[in-house]
Amino acid sequence: MLQCQIDVLQQAVELLEPMTNEEFCDVIRPHLSGSIGQHLRHVIDHYLALEQGFASGVVDYNQRNREANIEVSVGAARDTIAAIQKWLATLTEADLAKPVEVHSEVSISQTMSVDCSSTLAREIVFASSHAIHHFSLIGIIRSLQGASVPEFFGYAPATITYLSGRDE
Repeated sequence: MLQCQIDVLQQAVELLEPMTNEEFCDVIRPHLSGSIGQHLRHVIDHYLALEQGFASGVVDYNQRNREANIEVSVGAARDTIAAIQKWLATLTEADLAKPVEVHSEVSISQTMSVDCSSTLAREIVFASSHAIHHFSLIGIIRSLQGASVPEFFGYAPATITYLSGRDE
């Protein structure tokens, strides 16, 4: 399972290869409200919350690094993703089964957070799915910039299986 998660992040690394910092920071208004860098920083924040939560036992998705260097620098984003991939590669089956408490805001009309029990594996699956969702938006941004994206970038694994005609 972990290699699959590393592969999802590798899609972002490959996408960043030809990208300039200007493209990375471009906000295409009025169509979109965020840049590729902001979307990737948001994705990275979730993985960093998992890494910190693995150490502490509490995954706090409310902690964000808004306006961090990783949202304005292709190199910083690429380096941080590489570090996350390295961390994922060190995890064992026992690590994945580790219980964690998840802390996250849930209301759009008031400040309200909940705490839920989960496992590191379940939260890694969530982070990957969340990343793919944002990759889809990033793909739209790249398209509006006149660039292409890797095949199946922003596609859910089940959709790729379906489109490829593979059995599950």
